[in-house]
Parts: sequence; C-alpha cells; structure tokens
Amino acid sequence: MFEELEKQFGEHVVYNGKSYWLTQEVYLDGEIDKTPYYQAAGIDEHGRECTIIWAIDQEYFGNGDQGDDCDWENPVEVIEL
Repeated sequence: MFEELEKQFGEHVVYNGKSYWLTQEVYLDGEIDKTPYYQAAGIDEHGRECTIIWAIDQEYFGNGDQGDDCDWENPVEVIEL
C-alpha cells in the first residue's frame, strides 16, 4: 500500500521521528490576509489519518516552481486525527 502511495503522491515524510504518507495531492491553504501554507491528508504506518502541513518559503513562493515553495521533506506540523 505504501509503495502505491509513494508512486502517486511522492516520497513519505518524517515528522518527529514518525513516517507519514500522503493520500492526496498537496494544496495551498490559509487565509488571504495571513501567511498561507501547504497541506495534504496522509496516514501513518498504522493507517491512522492525519493532516500534514508545510510552511512556505517566502523567498521562493510564487516563482512559478511549486517545488521551491517549501522544504517538502520537512513538514512543520502533523495533526493526527
């Protein structure tokens, strides 16, 4: 199952020593007048659902290459549901 998720949504991420796999595409979120962020739904190694959040690097945000918008290997928060 995890191999299929990595093929579809990319490599897993590690947060506080725990691995998480995305279950949807990352999307931009947050209020317009505040700092936006990226997030995506995911699961941990036991299949428990979570939300994974990445901070935006303002230096690169909006340069046309979403790959530079965040440090994708290092989310800033994982909310376990």
